[in-house]
Amino acid sequence: MKSFRRKGWCCSGFRFRAEEVGKRGLAIQVREGASGQPRFVLQSRAVDHGNEPFVDAGRPLTLVSESEFRYCPWCGKESARWYAKTWRELIKPEIIGIEIEGLD
Repeated sequence: MKSFRRKGWCCSGFRFRAEEVGKRGLAIQVREGASGQPRFVLQSRAVDHGNEPFVDAGRPLTLVSESEFRYCPWCGKESARWYAKTWRELIKPEIIGIEIEGLD
């Protein structure tokens, strides 16, 4: 995220969570939807990205949970509007989440 250049993030909560994508815990992931519009996803991971194959719980276990959002969970700004010109800079294609139906 260090290469992300703009006047500012909508808030420090969004910035912190966007920088945590792919790590265990809560993060924000930005994707391009089928319509070419941004999709903002709140993601919770049980393990860091790449460590999923090493988890053997012996029973069903949710490793990644996601929920798409329109408004920043911390400050309430409309994410697509705030990041209208810069959202593509936030995409991390090497970190793949689960497929979800979106707000397209």
